[in-house]
Amino acid sequence: MNRELQELRSIKDSSDHPGSAFSRTTDSASPALDVREDAEDDFDFQNAIVSLDNIFLDPLMAVEAFQIFADVFHPQLPILGPLSINRIHETQPLLFWTIIVIVMNRWHRADFAAFLTQLRDPFVKYFQQQMLQAPLPLYKIQAITLLIQWPLEVSIQSLDPSWLYCGTIIQAARFMSLDRHQMVPSLRSLGVAAGNIQARVNSWLGCFYVATSLSMHLGLPAPIDSDLDLAAIHEFLRRYKSSISSTFAAKVRVYLIVAKFMSLLNRDIGETISSSFLRLLDTELAALHSDTMDNGEVSKAVELYILDTKLHFYTLAITKISHDSSSRSIMLTTALSAALRIIHTSTSTWRDYPEVKGSLSFIQKQRSLPKSHYRGFAFATIFLIRFFHNSDTASLDEKQLAANHIQLAREHFKACSTSPHDEFSRTREVFEVLSRLKPMEAETKKLRLTHRMGVSIILDALTNASEVRGKPTKIEEQDKLESDDVSDRHDSIGANLDDFYDSQVSMDQAGMNVDLLRGLWTDPILNMLNFEPMPDLQYF
Repeated sequence: MNRELQELRSIKDSSDHPGSAFSRTTDSASPALDVREDAEDDFDFQNAIVSLDNIFLDPLMAVEAFQIFADVFHPQLPILGPLSINRIHETQPLLFWTIIVIVMNRWHRADFAAFLTQLRDPFVKYFQQQMLQAPLPLYKIQAITLLIQWPLEVSIQSLDPSWLYCGTIIQAARFMSLDRHQMVPSLRSLGVAAGNIQARVNSWLGCFYVATSLSMHLGLPAPIDSDLDLAAIHEFLRRYKSSISSTFAAKVRVYLIVAKFMSLLNRDIGETISSSFLRLLDTELAALHSDTMDNGEVSKAVELYILDTKLHFYTLAITKISHDSSSRSIMLTTALSAALRIIHTSTSTWRDYPEVKGSLSFIQKQRSLPKSHYRGFAFATIFLIRFFHNSDTASLDEKQLAANHIQLAREHFKACSTSPHDEFSRTREVFEVLSRLKPMEAETKKLRLTHRMGVSIILDALTNASEVRGKPTKIEEQDKLESDDVSDRHDSIGANLDDFYDSQVSMDQAGMNVDLLRGLWTDPILNMLNFEPMPDLQYF
């Protein structure tokens, strides 16, 4: 292998091959190729040398990565046109390497993981350099959008730059007038080619989709929420209905509802008005779900998005309402149903077929889901821990339901983990730490934050856990942000992860009645959302 790499380097140094160094490609001023939207994907790769900063990639591995992306990742965020690996490699290098990194980071395979350890640092440096080369052409906006959807892992979630990337793509898209239907000419004075209309529409919908999803999960105002912007997106969905994926369009419609209600419900509007807005939210989400019932695949795919939205908005209202309010208990019951269903649905694959859990195909498919899926999954689990498992006011039945589903979440995150300190493993350990808090420690009278939607309880719960473990909870301007991993070797919880995993009780030992779980969703009380159980995720 070393000899082959030396030969490649020799060829690279002595050749003017157009694909040998991406730095030779002029990004922002080059015209975009007019690719037919109905063309087929093309994986015939003719380049012998594929490298970034002297990191050489086997062309066959690149083809494999693109084929996996086309089959698994692209249908989840269909903002690109037909994939031609040669064209993307030659004219859109940032998009090429972003696709490679996303697949190698998410599609668990030993050779991918080994190569990613070499590629990650050069890629991050290259990616961030390219982001600052104004003006950004359409393909760079698409590349950044994809990396927001499937970001690289970070040691602490606050180090994830995805929210900053959202600002970049939105402003770059507005510079290209992607947010308006009028087709702009490819003027040299603008510095970027306009692209075809379908690519422009898909890219703007992608910007809206990832930015609104992330804003909800971070509890921040939706960055695209003006009446004019939302009306334009509605018009795009209507006018280009035949060429936009039905599933993707339905998800965008969910976030149109999120963007509309987020600014309304995040204000200090009082309990009565807040309850009225929640009823309107429920009505619009129910209407959207009803519209998708004719298409079973779309209905299944959009259900988790609706449940996640309901849980975030109801949690926002719960954090602002007095503990002794009668409407608070009603909201808690509705939110409980949503949280239970999110976990039940997300774990259905291995509960229905236990033999698949832990298999390579299971891990690959689960890790290929966007990070927003696991943000919602983790939030539902922490909601159950805080408001039911650790609550001294919840009923015994509610505590048992919460405990059962928390255990399902633990099992799922453990099965998806590929290393002791990856994001899945650390999230599972957070569940363990929070579950061990006493009711008086977990259910404080007042949250530290009440304006950040669902993330308010997550930040508060993590702060409570840090307090109990004697960890610092404040940060000063001069402090350096460092990982405060719950698997710290000096911490009694998870001091040895292998022992920690081995010591976990099975579902039956934990008091989990599997037959009860299978029949749980026939209960009319817990079916108040009036959704059909979702047997599996869309593309499994």
